[in-house]
Amino acid sequence: MASNAWTRERVVGAIRRWHDDRGVAPRKRDWNKPMFDSGGAPLTPGADVVLELFGKWSEAVRAAGLEPEKQERSAKERKQQAELPDRSQ
Repeated sequence: MASNAWTRERVVGAIRRWHDDRGVAPRKRDWNKPMFDSGGAPLTPGADVVLELFGKWSEAVRAAGLEPEKQERSAKERKQQAELPDRSQ
């Protein structure tokens, strides 16, 4: 299926099905590549398609009525916010 065949409504449906099957909203890395069933029918779009349609991953997840998973912050981000000691010296 071409990426232009994915609409916002179809993406929201795919997100909801993912949640129903797994109990969690998909993360962007879960959809790095589109997934297909054994017959070749599309199950999920690729993350690039979701971003093209919604702008942000979190907006797509919210459009499905779900709360996006909070991203783990890197050590660099935590250090910048003084949550980790600066060991660079």
